[in-house]
Amino acid sequence: MELRDHPLFAGCDPAVLDPILRPLRPQRTRKGHLLVAARTGPADLFLILHGTLMAFSQTARGRRIIFELAGPGELDGILAAVGRAGHFTQAASDCLLVRLSGEELRRLIQADARVAVNLADLLLTRQEKREAQIEALAESATVHRLARQLLALGRFLGKTEPNGELRIARVTHQTLADMVGLRRETVTMKLEELVAAGGVAVEGRQLRLRPGVLEDLIERPASSG
Repeated sequence: MELRDHPLFAGCDPAVLDPILRPLRPQRTRKGHLLVAARTGPADLFLILHGTLMAFSQTARGRRIIFELAGPGELDGILAAVGRAGHFTQAASDCLLVRLSGEELRRLIQADARVAVNLADLLLTRQEKREAQIEALAESATVHRLARQLLALGRFLGKTEPNGELRIARVTHQTLADMVGLRRETVTMKLEELVAAGGVAVEGRQLRLRPGVLEDLIERPASSG
């Protein structure tokens, strides 16, 4: 994805935005690099051209709680960019990012008001993702919780096949555990149950999800967590 193709600039006048965008250069960020630390003051907004960013916080005991994963065409760091305390942002995979300061964001909005409309749309999508995660956390049965979270990841980060199946890049069991509030060992066990039920297939570095199977499983009562 090129910078000008990012959804933040959809429908905008390239001639108007080009003087602001031209000096910006995409940067490669390695997996594991911490881009934003919570409570550190103003920072940059990150536009994702390739790869995945992880937004998370930490409990007093140091446990990581992942709010969401953001992929190409999304952004992260909006709270820090406007000078408010936010969450940690870390590269969950090798990424290609464009840093955008709060001042540059304001200049873009002043140059073309559609940037503000697009930003609102991206933030609404972000809110949808977090609501989907809250729904997953509300599931009492752990296998249902994991199934719902995988469906959310497939919906927002995956690719839809012609047959309706979803493909997503493989996520570590620890990352899934940090998203749904489970132990890594529990995620491993429940993922095996989803594979056995035909809702998930592991194919190299990807997961293939069958939404119909997973949704049917979620509707079924579970005997235990």
